Amino acid sequence: GRPALPPRHILGFMACRWGWKDQRYLEETVDHFRKGGFPLDSVILDFEWFANTSDYGFKESGESWYDDFGWNPKLFSAPTQQLK
Repeated sequence: GRPALPPRHILGFMACRWGWKDQRYLEETVDHFRKGGFPLDSVILDFEWFANTSDYGFKESGESWYDDFGWNPKLFSAPTQQLK
């Protein structure tokens, strides 16, 4: 049969960077895209959104206090609300 199509947003324009400063900066950037009429289908938050330290120096077993997919509250204090 035919292969499944990827999600529609994958075929669109994505903004991605390492080091979004904080929630306000991200929202201002998205607003700039919208006001300028630039296409923007998704935003990818690399690395800095989820932690306050890099895990590259950790042992293979990791660190008990480190949450791979938690939100950094200093950068994004209300991520669930922001996604609405």
